[in-house]
Amino acid sequence: MEVDPADLKRKGSDDAAGPDAKALRPDVPDASPAVAGAVGTGARLTDTDVGITMYVTEHAGFRGTIKQRFSDFLVYEVDTAGNVVHLTPTELPSDAGAAAAQPDEGNSLPSAEQEQELTALLGAEMLAKLHALNQGPGEPIRLPPQADKEQRTRVHRAIAPFGHLNTTTEADATGVPLVQVNYIEKKPVRVAPTAKASGPYCQFVLLKTNKDTISAVSLLARFMHINEGRFTYSGTKDRRAITTQLVTAQGVGAAQVAGLNKRLIGIRCGNFKPVREPLRLGALSGNRFVITLRNVDADVPTIDAALAGLRDHGFINYFGMQRFGTTSIGTHVVGRALLRGAWADAVSLILDPRPGEDDDITAARRVWKETGDANKTMNKMPSRCRVERQLLQNITATGPADRLGALVRLPRNLRLLYVHSYQSFIWNQVVSARLSLLGPTAVAGDLVLCDTSAADGEGIVSCDDDKEIRVKILTADDAPSYTLQDIVLPLPGYAVVYPTNIAGDRYQELMAADGLDPRDMRRKQREFSLSGGYRRPFAKPKDMTWSVMQYDDFTIPLTRSDFEVLDGAPEPVSVEGGKLRAVVLSMTLDPSTYATMALREAMRIPTDAGQQAATNQEDA
Repeated sequence: MEVDPADLKRKGSDDAAGPDAKALRPDVPDASPAVAGAVGTGARLTDTDVGITMYVTEHAGFRGTIKQRFSDFLVYEVDTAGNVVHLTPTELPSDAGAAAAQPDEGNSLPSAEQEQELTALLGAEMLAKLHALNQGPGEPIRLPPQADKEQRTRVHRAIAPFGHLNTTTEADATGVPLVQVNYIEKKPVRVAPTAKASGPYCQFVLLKTNKDTISAVSLLARFMHINEGRFTYSGTKDRRAITTQLVTAQGVGAAQVAGLNKRLIGIRCGNFKPVREPLRLGALSGNRFVITLRNVDADVPTIDAALAGLRDHGFINYFGMQRFGTTSIGTHVVGRALLRGAWADAVSLILDPRPGEDDDITAARRVWKETGDANKTMNKMPSRCRVERQLLQNITATGPADRLGALVRLPRNLRLLYVHSYQSFIWNQVVSARLSLLGPTAVAGDLVLCDTSAADGEGIVSCDDDKEIRVKILTADDAPSYTLQDIVLPLPGYAVVYPTNIAGDRYQELMAADGLDPRDMRRKQREFSLSGGYRRPFAKPKDMTWSVMQYDDFTIPLTRSDFEVLDGAPEPVSVEGGKLRAVVLSMTLDPSTYATMALREAMRIPTDAGQQAATNQEDA
């Protein structure tokens, strides 16, 4: 892919060469250190707030409605062999009756990651007691009273991997519920047969709508009366879409899974296959998107020109708005506070009032702001605010002075999300600065990977203490031998090499303003220590096609998902003389590449939630 320097454009600017301070660092209101940089230009974060400011090519763009219906956004996982995952048969294989060898669940123990979750929930001392009880009969362990049902459920699930422990809900002397852990003599569990006895895992295709992957898997586990930790998958897929992906389940029969097809709404499973290894996070080569843009306001030549530019030149590989949340307080701002060790600030950022939220949430936040009383705030906080309620419960358990203790009891994935979001925020800012100040060619001081096969399933070459990632710093002599598509930019961390040109200076400047040093990212809290990684600044769709359709009824799908294909629905056709225009776009993107960023490049539209909601409302 070649990019003409004249084509590299900043949002809202006719000058691609000179720096623009506003684009390099979003303007923010004056505020205390706790919230500086947290509030966007309105009630929600905008693209510019998180460094999304540049385009690759210049064209008119067009407006359209994104995700008017779930069926307008189809996502198909692409497996490691390059096959697009579809749900085809939902019946059992002919040899599904043979039983698979099953492990003795009485000997099972939590994984390392599950132990980290238990430590965060209950503490290291309680984890040691659970291990001791699991080794032989002993007195039941009664955990501290826990009024929050969701928190109790998390505790039940976290303890389930112990082979000789089960949990029950009891009550203390005052009637407050608590979790009791009991020792049991557990025999080898005989589960339903898998497809055949050639592997302890059943692999299947999961087709879902109106559910994210975590919720869908949790639902399967609940209906099968097993722990959801038995299920693994390569990555999570959006809720507001129809998606297909591979899933593996340990010690589960194809018949068990297939039996749920008649019981669950919005979920179907099929393509059952016995395998010897579970899927690992990142074990995919990309995702195939089929996106319907409705109410398109442009003529066909304008549409074709915009999409041809995306196909031929690609787009800037920004981390999309999903990475930063949808409210005025971005997840990256909480991450910054965690990296600074500003525990009280982090708690305030999660719990304090913020603009643009529902009245009941705002009322609960005001109680916290005015009283600092976790119990009073919990009574007001709506159940849909799971993170806030979890943090309030943690504050009650650890005491109001132990802010760090309350934070580390949050789920590990959530804690990682905050600090990784800050990495993404800095990366977005730097890539905009790099392209604006140094242009669309490789220059001295840029970085290229020495091992181009090192990228993981997240599209990021991750560094850690046990893995050395070799990069080359370009000189003035060898830079002409490379293109901008060869270079990488680091995500901040202690194990990465930084560019030796102005892009490297930008890391230092941006993070110093936040009270951080890009070369000093080790922390006493392990998950807040960031080793870093590398990510390419450009992405390009593969196998991209599009068609323009006319229609009159927005309730009629303009594409066929696997649901419609399985049900035998006919292929949608364009309505001759239809009053409304739509574009159906198909493309394959690498992992951790955001389809919204590709649409932004083609359509020239903001991708933040507030702008999308306004546009969709206008087009409704």
